[in-house]
Amino acid sequence: MQRKEEYIAVNPLQQVPAFVVDGATLTQSIPIMEYLEEKYQSPAILPKDSLQRAKVREICEIIASGIQSIQSSSTVLQKVRKLSNEEEKAEWAKLCINKGFIDYCILSFIYKYRGEGMTDSEKI
Repeated sequence: MQRKEEYIAVNPLQQVPAFVVDGATLTQSIPIMEYLEEKYQSPAILPKDSLQRAKVREICEIIASGIQSIQSSSTVLQKVRKLSNEEEKAEWAKLCINKGFIDYCILSFIYKYRGEGMTDSEKI
């Protein structure tokens, strides 16, 4: 989708997501989320409590800087383009996402923050 001419006209970086509002294009998940949070305050995306808001942003940053950076580096993308079919590409994406969630311990981080334990099936 992001390689088609119509999308490139909206976002020359050819990345998703892109959100067009009032003739302006916003890119990247976190700025889009923050725009929506500020523009439409109900229902809230972020918690009211400052510390809880910071924790949500911390998790978002781990995903944006950790998981997505694994998937988005140009060297990695060149390698992925050489995979033979969409199934292999989807399997690779799944591997990266799982790697990010496991290696960066996001699930355990979220559970710890919420004061919950992980179930046996969620543990590595």
